[in-house]
Amino acid sequence: MTETPVYIMAVPWDVARLKRANDIRKAVNGTIVWDQTKNVMDTFRLLLEKVVEDGDQAFVIMQDDIQLTSDWRVKAEAFVAERPNVINQFFAMEPAAKIADYGSRERPGDTFISNLCVYFPAGYASQLLHYSYQFVEKYPQHKTGDDFVVRYWLRMRRENYYLHYPSLVQHEGWVSAINAKRPRWRKSHHFEE
Repeated sequence: MTETPVYIMAVPWDVARLKRANDIRKAVNGTIVWDQTKNVMDTFRLLLEKVVEDGDQAFVIMQDDIQLTSDWRVKAEAFVAERPNVINQFFAMEPAAKIADYGSRERPGDTFISNLCVYFPAGYASQLLHYSYQFVEKYPQHKTGDDFVVRYWLRMRRENYYLHYPSLVQHEGWVSAINAKRPRWRKSHHFEE
């Protein structure tokens, strides 16, 4: 079985994040893309450029402030095999009651949030890279919103994504590297360690 390449966005100046990025890299056989400008959008673009340089194949993006579920690779590849031509979101913060009612499902693109752990089909990196420049020009108030790039791009295309339960990653309660005022409680209510 061919493994889907994993690219990890990481900041090198925070010891905990640096260590976690290296742990994730080892666990998933991934490639780290280091933040060079203290700007998440620049790092997101560097990651997309690396994917394009590597052949613009299907890929998973991860961020450096996550915990992986056990057997992450096996679970993720099984989900991707079911829907290889659709964005697969592996992290969700919906309340437990909503999960119990609806479970894993297709969601409208304009509800997409968080690039903590997401699968993208082949060809999406080059398209998102191109769109990221249009996005920042049109929505300067979201200049650090790498996940909003994905959301608005999906909305523009009227494309859905697939949201998986349980979440395959958990968000750490660390101070945000993007904006220290962001809440620390952004956690999945359905994560199996």
